[in-house]
Amino acid sequence: MVGEAGTKFRDRSRSVKRGVLEIAYASRDKGEKGQQKMKAAYGKLLEATSRVVGQAKKISGEITCKVEKNSGLYLQKAKKQLDETLPRVQQLMQQARERVLGGNTPVKKQNPQRV
Repeated sequence: MVGEAGTKFRDRSRSVKRGVLEIAYASRDKGEKGQQKMKAAYGKLLEATSRVVGQAKKISGEITCKVEKNSGLYLQKAKKQLDETLPRVQQLMQQARERVLGGNTPVKKQNPQRV
């Protein structure tokens, strides 16, 4: 726990797991209805992910305050890992929004020389 009395950190792994399963089930339906279900499931998953990112930022900030008071190697290592992971997760979220929700999917071009 971080902070004076410890910060509450909600475990969203269950809702994330359900979101991934919804995407998997929706991807089996190749029709328009399946695409709509998949977009809705991605939206829910991105919402849960953004909440986790927000919590991680809050924890990272609290670790910064805690590390300044005493040099805890364990906390410094955890903060470094959070600070390296957060931008990657945010980039993945942006890509998912653009590709899935925005419809910006790259089309693979066929090579005419390839047999």
